[in-house]
Amino acid sequence: MTGNLVHVAARQNARGRECTLRLPSCNGDPQTTVLAHLRMFGAAGMGQKPDDWFAVFACSACHDSLDRRDAATAGEWGHEDALRALYLTLKQQFRDGIYVPGS
Repeated sequence: MTGNLVHVAARQNARGRECTLRLPSCNGDPQTTVLAHLRMFGAAGMGQKPDDWFAVFACSACHDSLDRRDAATAGEWGHEDALRALYLTLKQQFRDGIYVPGS
């Protein structure tokens, strides 16, 4: 399979959601939440995004930390934070019918 899996509904579903990353810098504002891609485990290279299912609901502050755009908060997350957020995000997306088991 070439290219990454883009899922427009998954991206739209992130809007207005509670941040699942919840880092110490979290601003708690669901109006800033987007689907933030996890660039780890070789899922994407420089300037690339991984598949849309490999992403979490992140407020603007947590997204900045995740993408290391804010030097002050770049190191405040670890793999456990990312995996917890991925679990919570996918659980909500399955509940919302964005992803359907067996499809």
